[in-house]
Amino acid sequence: MDCLVQYSWLVEFLVGIIFLIALYFLSKKAIKVAEKGFRRKIAIEKEKWKKIFFPALKIVFISIAIYYALSRISMCFGMKQAVQSIKPIRDCLIVLSFTWMAYKFKQSFIQSISIAKGQALSKMLSITLVLVTSLIILSIFQVDIVPLLAFGGIGAAVLGFAAKDVMSSFFCGMMLAATRSFTVGDMILIPERNLEGVIEEMGWNVTLVRNKDRCAVYVPNTLFSQLLIINLSQRTGRRILETFYLRHADFDKLFSITTEVREFLTCYSAIDHSVPVLVFMSATGKYSVDFSIDIYTTAISLSDYVVIKEEVLKQISSVILRKGAKLAHPIVLSEVPKDS
Repeated sequence: MDCLVQYSWLVEFLVGIIFLIALYFLSKKAIKVAEKGFRRKIAIEKEKWKKIFFPALKIVFISIAIYYALSRISMCFGMKQAVQSIKPIRDCLIVLSFTWMAYKFKQSFIQSISIAKGQALSKMLSITLVLVTSLIILSIFQVDIVPLLAFGGIGAAVLGFAAKDVMSSFFCGMMLAATRSFTVGDMILIPERNLEGVIEEMGWNVTLVRNKDRCAVYVPNTLFSQLLIINLSQRTGRRILETFYLRHADFDKLFSITTEVREFLTCYSAIDHSVPVLVFMSATGKYSVDFSIDIYTTAISLSDYVVIKEEVLKQISSVILRKGAKLAHPIVLSEVPKDS
């Protein structure tokens, strides 16, 4: 009986280790069960899922097991104070393991979403992870973080006042990433700056726009909250608005011309018929009688649009010539000075 009491710490030690091993395998089983549910919603491969959780989980349980073993042994041999000194190290390893787990999961999740949205979300989550982990580690080592937070708040206020333009661009960059008014690859137009180009890179401070002359234009993000931005890549079609000037002598042919042109445009597949197809007499000028077309094509790209517009103008010109009409020529009036 005395022998059993003497070695009771060893029994407790073995029971505790067995319990930790069992808990470790139960945790692995729970992660595998969770994997089946999450992988349907998040495109993460099975091998990547294991690399995300299993190494960090192993470090957590090894840290707990080592500390538990040392604490049992120290209680038996009177070394409790020595073991207590390594407790913060154990807690740091656990926190860093969970942080690493969250970071790897974040990386895998970012790869499953769009590039533009993923870059912004990845930066925000990384900053959050670093800040939260740093504060937890400082509290583990019993560092009073309240003065640090207060000093950081004052420093941030001074820094924000000194670099308000940079900070404004930074937060505008965050808003652009959240609202997604435009993304990398979109063509935008800024009328106030006479700038039209393609978005090549969206940074936290500036956005790189490649203009039509193939020059790199770096636009501060703060301007996007102040100026009108037209996203040309989100158009649903392109407009053709043209006016044709006929001679007054062809007035009697005008209505048959507009009727035939209207029939052609109504049947032409490249025209967007969800929008009214307008062909109408627009004016009777001093030197011509005019009719106009106001239509929308289904073309999105400029290359497709110019082909469709060329075909439309060619067909309308053919109708005008077939009806025996001609376009009015410009008339220039010149005054001959009178002889004195």
